[in-house]
Amino acid sequence: MSLTGEEGGKPVRAGIHLPISPPECLAQSVCFAGLAKVNATGEGSYFDVSMMDCQISMLTYQAAYYLMSGEVPGAARPRVTGP
Repeated sequence: MSLTGEEGGKPVRAGIHLPISPPECLAQSVCFAGLAKVNATGEGSYFDVSMMDCQISMLTYQAAYYLMSGEVPGAARPRVTGP
């Protein structure tokens, strides 16, 4: 919970429903890949999108920060996206 909110303050909720957005984007990409396969080969595909895997993949930058510095990432810590 150290990734949201002000330094020293309470955590805050995100403005959008984050657990659903990444799997939706991945599922959309996989659907397009499946359609391309159908057009190319005439065969369908089965795909499975793991919500947990998508959520974990969103934390790779914060995990790398912790593993390299030993500090717990927080809202006031440096970010890739800017201030």
